[in-house]
Amino acid sequence: RRVHEGNVQLSGSALDTLAYNVGYISAEGGHATDDAIVRERRLAPGVVASDWLIAHGSTEIALRLMGPGLRSEIAHARGKRVGHSELEKHLELYDSAPEELIAWHRLVRGTAALHDKRTVEAIALLNDAIPGLEASANNHCLVRALNNRAAARGAIGDWEGAYADATRRGDLTRSWQIDSAHMLAEEVRRRVIERRDRAKLQTTTDQLLHDIDHDAMTGTISRHWLEHHLDQIEQTSDPIAVVMLDIDHFKDVNDVYGHSIGDKTLTRFGGLIMGTAGPGHPIARVGGEEFVVLVYGTIAEAETIAEQIRLTVATYDWESIAPGLAVTTSAGTCGGSSDVARQLVIGADEAILEAKRYGRNRVVLAPSRVVF
Repeated sequence: RRVHEGNVQLSGSALDTLAYNVGYISAEGGHATDDAIVRERRLAPGVVASDWLIAHGSTEIALRLMGPGLRSEIAHARGKRVGHSELEKHLELYDSAPEELIAWHRLVRGTAALHDKRTVEAIALLNDAIPGLEASANNHCLVRALNNRAAARGAIGDWEGAYADATRRGDLTRSWQIDSAHMLAEEVRRRVIERRDRAKLQTTTDQLLHDIDHDAMTGTISRHWLEHHLDQIEQTSDPIAVVMLDIDHFKDVNDVYGHSIGDKTLTRFGGLIMGTAGPGHPIARVGGEEFVVLVYGTIAEAETIAEQIRLTVATYDWESIAPGLAVTTSAGTCGGSSDVARQLVIGADEAILEAKRYGRNRVVLAPSRVVF
């Protein structure tokens, strides 16, 4: 029950944590492959870790939650059904267990319930697990939880819920792919510097980073860049305002004129926003025809910029793209402190819905209930 790591001796709860982490990483590796031989090789350390925790864990949490949970995870990775009775014992330990461990354990129980065709129970457990997985940023387990809940919802005929979970799972997976590409680009940059072969490869790397951070169609920055930027500015408390815009009745443009004209309309719309807002205000495409402008200033400045964009779009010669084409935009604005930047984005989104209800082609400020 002791292990030496270099000159550091581990025992007790520290050793429990080490064993759990080995088992967790091993189980995740097993989930991530369809090759049976590779899977068993990846799961082997997890089998040892789970058995050790069940036999030698220094706390009840290690003995009753970590060990049995890892054993079930390994069985699930192998595609095997497991008895759920052991997982349902000792749930009173949740009162003293860390929140991230509880969320993971609920995922394991929900997966076992799904395998046993206890579908309603599985959904309830996964409903409880997902907020904790989100809070601990455990994205690997979150993807599995969403995948399992989608399957469970589909099994009871809740197709709308299943589609929502499947869509969100896909968004998370795509976000990982983009982040992986970003990390790869940074690694390429590092190796270019080390090898002193900067001229050609660094140009390629810079272009890759540019492509990741920008929307290819409109030239605005990407949602990926915006999400990272919001993370950064939420560490400050400076005045900031958000303008959200979209094209009114854009679906009609695609339906009447075709997607080629729709794409040209989007490209021109993005250009008009950038040209009107001017430098210094990040502009991101966050959806099909939805754009966000960050204004480092007051709500009054944001309202002025939004109105200028609205007028520019409304008076632009859209027939230069297609005869009879006319385009307007609706905008929502919300201002406050940068430490609640995401709340301001939500407020601007709510305001744009009000603009739609009022008849479109207008700017609406966020409701007064938003914290300024």
